[in-house]
Amino acid sequence: MFNPFDPDSFQGWRLDLERGYQALNPNPHGWLWCQRLGLWLGTWQGTIEDKPGIWLRFYDQQGSLVLLPEEAAFREGALQQLLRLLAVRFGQIPVEVETMLRTQDIHQLERLVEVVLDVESLEQFVNQLS
Repeated sequence: MFNPFDPDSFQGWRLDLERGYQALNPNPHGWLWCQRLGLWLGTWQGTIEDKPGIWLRFYDQQGSLVLLPEEAAFREGALQQLLRLLAVRFGQIPVEVETMLRTQDIHQLERLVEVVLDVESLEQFVNQLS
């Protein structure tokens, strides 16, 4: 249950066939574990379809936000643009660098485009990743 006008209202239950509905205990982030999906469900503040607000979103077991399809497509486009820019500036990009970039969120990828334009070598760029 969640009232978007009262972010602290988020709560949930699971059905125990012997004891009835049992309240779910939130983790320190206030998220609830959905055993059937293997995902956390919790609040997230941001913009979806040009509407800012507090939304319910899924998080994976490690606590990373599960991207909506549109977000995933946008992030992949930003990643490909960054990889092309790196290749133009520094030649072939090692697989390890691409793997490191795949762990970055969209905001980090956007910041890294500016970093690519400021550094003089791929090594300097990689140093900015850590």
